[in-house]
Amino acid sequence: MKNKGFTLIELLAVIVVLGALALITVPIVTSSITKSQQSADTRKVEIYAKSINQAILDKQIDEDFIIEDGCYNVNNSGNLCLNDSCTSILEITAKNKPKSGTVCMQDKKISSITMNDKLYEYDETDTLVLIKTYTVTFNTNGGTEISSQIVHDGETVKKPKNPYKQGYKVKEWQLKGNTYNFDTPVTKNITLTVLWEETPIYTLMTGENFNLAIKTLETGTLDQSLIYFPFSEIKRVEFYSNGELPEGYTLETLQALPSTVVSETGETIKAYYDDNDKNIFVYSDGEIAWNENRDFMFAEFTELEEFTIPSNVTRIGAHTFAGCSKLKEILIPSTVKTIDDYAFSASYNIGSTSYMSACGIENVIIENGITRIGKGVFYDCSSLKSINIPDSVTSIGDFAFSGCTSLTSVTIPSSVTIIGEEPFGACRKLESITIESGNPNYEDRGSNAIIEKATNTLLVGSKNTIIPNNIISIGDYAFSGRRITSITIPNSVTHIGNGAFLQSGLTSITIPSSVTSIGRGAFISCSSLTSVTFENPNGWWYSSSADATTGTSIDVSNPSTNATNLKGSYGIGRNYWKRS
Repeated sequence: MKNKGFTLIELLAVIVVLGALALITVPIVTSSITKSQQSADTRKVEIYAKSINQAILDKQIDEDFIIEDGCYNVNNSGNLCLNDSCTSILEITAKNKPKSGTVCMQDKKISSITMNDKLYEYDETDTLVLIKTYTVTFNTNGGTEISSQIVHDGETVKKPKNPYKQGYKVKEWQLKGNTYNFDTPVTKNITLTVLWEETPIYTLMTGENFNLAIKTLETGTLDQSLIYFPFSEIKRVEFYSNGELPEGYTLETLQALPSTVVSETGETIKAYYDDNDKNIFVYSDGEIAWNENRDFMFAEFTELEEFTIPSNVTRIGAHTFAGCSKLKEILIPSTVKTIDDYAFSASYNIGSTSYMSACGIENVIIENGITRIGKGVFYDCSSLKSINIPDSVTSIGDFAFSGCTSLTSVTIPSSVTIIGEEPFGACRKLESITIESGNPNYEDRGSNAIIEKATNTLLVGSKNTIIPNNIISIGDYAFSGRRITSITIPNSVTHIGNGAFLQSGLTSITIPSSVTSIGRGAFISCSSLTSVTFENPNGWWYSSSADATTGTSIDVSNPSTNATNLKGSYGIGRNYWKRS
């Protein structure tokens, strides 16, 4: 009897069947393994989060300890760094602690944890979930390093501060050789590469009428006899006149920078550079001159620690000290009449491009004499704890102190007759607001708030605000970022402004029957909000247009559903709500 083997066709058929089975089973097995690994990773993060909460509780019992809202780095021992230098830590006792990562706190609770380049956040049911994110890496091609960013799926990456490379400037950021548009949603891990453009080396120069500023040398052959320096290393800038110099320095021991100039008043002015201590001294044989028409004069002097403003300066230009992250204190003399837009801010714009840096200012002394505090002057100066506004000030610009998260109290003098939009937005620790008596336009009515007299609008609230009974409107962003858990809105209020309680700590609130309109995003990102009760639930509708007279009807009879709708970052919470 003959043994019959497989024919070639039969063998090929078997191979095809096996291949089809592999195509079906391998992805299923792989997916199962991936989900199992993700579940195990999430469990590890949950255990670590519980250990952090226990460590905070133990420390609160042993000592007067409060952990502030914000994000904290995890060191290589798995402990939380409580300051930038990690000299103060919160010791965590969990097993298998991570060697790096970030833990973010909001309303004294853990809101998110980043570990192994993965982001975990607590959802509305306090369940820890893995958020789909991507890593954006920055290749600076020999420039100063820039940290990578973790970006949510479909969101955009923030354009970083330009890196520094001596002799070059950033032309653009590229992705795989093409210009990168920072408005592009991120849907995968990417590496952005900087394209450098050769440029003359930076030097401090003086020009016509002592135009002190950072400039570049003209293109062409560089004169190597001139003294160059990277401006980002400068720690100190001071102005001296009539032969005076700081103790220990003489003109002979300093290196002269180019372009001595004789001013219109006959003074000889020259700048000197001390390479050892990274100081610049601007020296005059007469009265000091400062070109007051310059903006960005010392912007991004990231190592600048000391600066003396000359006593005859009348204007501090826009962005003059923007990004000076190590400048902790500044005295603004009485001769200064105007502080222009974003003079000390951490964030600023040049044209259509936005830049994020840091503001290190903790203490500002403003002598009596200034009349105008411009737009965003101390924007995002998160270390600023107190501010004196002298009674010479007549106007405070939009966002002047927005993002000053350490500011606890403010007094507005009677001289201030103009207050811009969101002057104290996101000042989450703000507890006390006082308006001096006699102010023609504003008052506090003993409520720790700024109230516009003419319109009965509460413009700015604080943690301790009690809304007076005769208030008609709660202004845009009046309580944004405030640490309030509840507040009573009186029956006199008819309108709640855009973002009025944005990112506040509210847990519940009642909307009185007098309210007929709620602005866009009034309760967005109030993560602790669980109940919003409408005293009159009839006739409510929403629309994406502020001017709409009709829209989509909505049932507001359920307080829990209302809270979910109003606080959601997407959806109907971002619309205008009205009652017919």
